[in-house]
Amino acid sequence: MITKPQTIGIVGLGQIGGSIGQALRAQAPELRLVGVEPNLARAGKARSFLDAVSAQLDVLTGADWIVLAVPVRTILHLMEELFARFPEAVFLDTGSTKQAIVSQARKLGPDFRFVGGHPLAGSEKAGEAGWNPKLFVGRTFFLCQAVENQPLSETARWFAELLGARPVWVEPEEHDRLLAYSSHFAYLLSALYLLQGESSDQLSPQFLGSGFASVARLAGSSAEMGLDMVLTNRENVLEEVRRFLMALEKLETILEEAQVEDLKDWLKRSESLWREVVPRD
Repeated sequence: MITKPQTIGIVGLGQIGGSIGQALRAQAPELRLVGVEPNLARAGKARSFLDAVSAQLDVLTGADWIVLAVPVRTILHLMEELFARFPEAVFLDTGSTKQAIVSQARKLGPDFRFVGGHPLAGSEKAGEAGWNPKLFVGRTFFLCQAVENQPLSETARWFAELLGARPVWVEPEEHDRLLAYSSHFAYLLSALYLLQGESSDQLSPQFLGSGFASVARLAGSSAEMGLDMVLTNRENVLEEVRRFLMALEKLETILEEAQVEDLKDWLKRSESLWREVVPRD
C-alpha cells in the first residue's frame, strides 16, 4: 500500500534538490513543498516553486517526507539530528554513494524510516543554473533499503516514478562498487586531464575543440560534491586508480615500441565497446 505524503521537505536546493522541487510542483501541484537552503539568493528563486524556504531546519516541521539533497558527508552529519527532531518523517537521500549512508541509517534503528536513493542524473551545472523539472525523466533512480519495510519501499518507488525516473533497487555495496568506475573515477579522470593541460600550458582556447570539452566536462562539477563522493567510496575508487595505472603502463609500452598492430587492436576494441554500451539518441 502506498502512503502518499502531503508535505515534502527538501534539504539542499542545488541542482538535484531544486530539480526535485520543480518536478514535484509540476507533477503533483497539490503537494506542500518546503525547502532548506542557506544561500539567500538561491532560496529566493526557489520560492517560485516551493511553499516555504528557510535556512533553518524548522521549516521541515510537519513534513511527511524529507529529501536530503546535500553532499554525502553533510547527509551523514545531519541524519541523527533530523531523526531526533522529526521522528515521524520518512527520509530519502540523493547522495552519489550509498554504503556509508545506509550503514549509518541502520545504526539509528528500525524506527528511522529511511530509503537510500541516488538519481543517476545531473550535469556539471551547479546550483540553480542546473535546475530542470525534467532532469530525471527516463533516468535511473537507485534505491537502497535500510530496513525491510514493504509500504515504505512502495512509496519510494512511487516517488521516483513521480519524478519521471526508473526506480532500480540495488544493494549499497554493489552500487558503490559499480559507480566507482562509471562515475566517481570518471570524474577524477576528467579533473586530472584538465589539470594536466594547465600544468603543461596547453589550454589555449583556439586549440580546444569538442574532444577536449567531452573529456573535461565532468571536471566542472561541484568540487564539494566530488570530494564527498570520492572520500566516501575511497577503497573502490582507489581500486579503479590502480587498474588504470596498470593499463597506462601497457599503453606506454605500446607507444614506446611503436606496436602498430597492438595499438590498432586496442583502439578498435575501444570503438566497438563504445558502440555497444554508450546510449545514443
